[in-house]
Amino acid sequence: MGVRGSQIAYLRSILIGADPFAVERIMSKLRYAAFVGPKPWAIEIALWDVIGQACDQPIYRLLGGSQDRVKAYVSTVQLKSPEEHAGDARDFLAQGFRAIKLRAHRMDAREDLRVVQAVREAIGDEMEIMVDANQAWVTEPPFWSQQTALWMARELEKLNVKWLEEPLPKDDLRGLAELARQVDIPIAGGELEWGIYRFRDFLDEGVYDIVQPDPHWCGGVLECRKISALAEAANKQCILHTGGIGGLWLAANLQVTGSIPNCPYFEYLFEPSVWTPEIRDVLLKEPIRISNDGYIEIPKGPGLGAELNEDAIRRYTVSA
Repeated sequence: MGVRGSQIAYLRSILIGADPFAVERIMSKLRYAAFVGPKPWAIEIALWDVIGQACDQPIYRLLGGSQDRVKAYVSTVQLKSPEEHAGDARDFLAQGFRAIKLRAHRMDAREDLRVVQAVREAIGDEMEIMVDANQAWVTEPPFWSQQTALWMARELEKLNVKWLEEPLPKDDLRGLAELARQVDIPIAGGELEWGIYRFRDFLDEGVYDIVQPDPHWCGGVLECRKISALAEAANKQCILHTGGIGGLWLAANLQVTGSIPNCPYFEYLFEPSVWTPEIRDVLLKEPIRISNDGYIEIPKGPGLGAELNEDAIRRYTVSA
């Protein structure tokens, strides 16, 4: 049968006939499945959608309803010239965004810094700037040294950057904690991690000032809420990673964000002409957009609060 076939059989044994309201009971069994195959956390998110539909309430209200709207930061994807990034930032500002995240993953870190400098010069103090070094993804260079990360963090402090994300490999806990102690700029990370115990270590050891779990990767909605509570108890922010493909991923993370009191920002992937709301949210009836003041409303419909575009689903469905 193979590992994948065994996992599918195990998942069926858990889900068929199960009470969809017993989320924690189901998840206690699904956590075992994660050790022998793909992460099954989307199943838990689907269960919460079922519960929301049954109760005629959005998920975030079932989880406490901490906030009805959240400030969006536009999360850019491509690596462009400083001038191009500056032009994009001015366009984003005109569209209502009040925060932007830039990727710092060029072979020469000095070029990364020039991009941030150009954007700051272009938008002044009208937008907050975040920087993501993407060093948690160790699949391709550049690979920053501790010295490079420290240099960049201190330079970004001068530009009033809101946080520096994933500046070192995700398993270098000692290096990350040392970096966090040496600089004033908040160090953020945790998008690839799962489980409350891993995040407890991050907080206890001073690895991150801001934790960034993603419900689709960290263990589901409930696990993400537990992680946010750990961060809240440590007086830290929990700002979700939302880098997945598609509007349903966005909708799910918005619901979790609406339930978290220590989550003041929401990641909104957007790249002009490449990764627009219309492309990203093609499977939804309506793309998820920001308001004129740079905030996103948490969807108020039942469950995920998003309606599927059945025509698009039929159009892009292929037979196995």
